[in-house]
Amino acid sequence: MKKRVFAAVLAACILTMTACSPTQETIDSSDLEEETTTEVTEDDSDITESETDETQEDETQEDVIPDIPVAPQQLPETVDVGSYIEFGYYEQDNDLSNGREAIEWLVLAVDGNKALLISRNALDWQPYNSDANEFTWETCTLRNWLNTSFINEAFSGEQQNIIVNTTNVNENDNPFYESLGGNDTTDQVFLLSINEAEYLYFDSSEARVCMPTQYANARYVEASGGSTNIEECLWWLRSPGIDNYRAAIVSKTGMFNYYGREANFVRFPIYIRPAMWIELQ
Repeated sequence: MKKRVFAAVLAACILTMTACSPTQETIDSSDLEEETTTEVTEDDSDITESETDETQEDETQEDVIPDIPVAPQQLPETVDVGSYIEFGYYEQDNDLSNGREAIEWLVLAVDGNKALLISRNALDWQPYNSDANEFTWETCTLRNWLNTSFINEAFSGEQQNIIVNTTNVNENDNPFYESLGGNDTTDQVFLLSINEAEYLYFDSSEARVCMPTQYANARYVEASGGSTNIEECLWWLRSPGIDNYRAAIVSKTGMFNYYGREANFVRFPIYIRPAMWIELQ
């Protein structure tokens, strides 16, 4: 009898202990947590991918300059030295959505039906040469860019036809250091030399002071991470500096740096003022 009672009590305890065990509940809870976590992660992933796609689409749209028709330009039959004319179009306000803006040029000289122009503002930024090798104006990458990419971007085919092929004399082009300017070149678009900028076409340092466009500033910042708070700026000359690893520049105050800057130096804000001779209509 006692054995039966003891066996019954023992069985009841075993059943009670089994019912109170948390093992099954813990496993179920863990499974639920894993499932919930997986669902949330997948949802977040979907949202992230969607947002990324939208961002990429927006960035792509911003990089595309819309083909907005530009107003036809009529050059005057005569111009005066020191006056300004509009000729060609180039991005300047750094708002790509509204298309390119008309380029304003300062008239430096007049010879019969031809006029020498230099951009009123510095229109772009890039190194004088793309590598650290020796160079001359003839071989530098900036000369190639001006007479290919820039001229095609800024001027229609009809306008390019009235830009004169100019022979530029470059030998012994830095009289202070007697560094060699290289062979003479024939260019439609070019930079002024030390002699041209100092003695021939500007009558004071104040007249050489130049400001960059917003687009030119943005180009500098993109490449170098520099500041956008640039007003008066430095600009390249085609003459070499102390040697053929440097190019001469005009300073912010319109003075000259004959010693020059490294031609491939990308962390310094030296801008581009294109020059050209055109035939007047």
